[in-house]
Amino acid sequence: MSASPRKWKVLLVHPGPLMYSEVYLRLEPLGLELVAESCRRSGYAVRLLDLQAATHQQYFQILDSWRPDAIGFSLNYLANVPEVLDLAKETRKRRQGGATHFRRVCFPSITLASGSEPMAMSNV
Repeated sequence: MSASPRKWKVLLVHPGPLMYSEVYLRLEPLGLELVAESCRRSGYAVRLLDLQAATHQQYFQILDSWRPDAIGFSLNYLANVPEVLDLAKETRKRRQGGATHFRRVCFPSITLASGSEPMAMSNV
């Protein structure tokens, strides 16, 4: 009897809060939650990290301890792009093997970074 294949581990990340003058704009990551549930129903092991409530240090702790196969970053606003790009670049540096692929998948606001091959999630 052959062993069942290991589940892909997917970490989905919502960027930190935006600050416009004196008002913080914090949004429920509903779209990312829907993607997470679809991934779960497709058999992936999923963790969702909301950087509105967590820190970059916690992100890297999860990255090092859980070692996801794919990382999805949500982009709600152009103002989040620098944060997400910085996280993606640092993630690439920290990943063993050095090969990280960035690919837009299904939703224009979701980018998955995979350490092995680009991840196609056609049923998401």
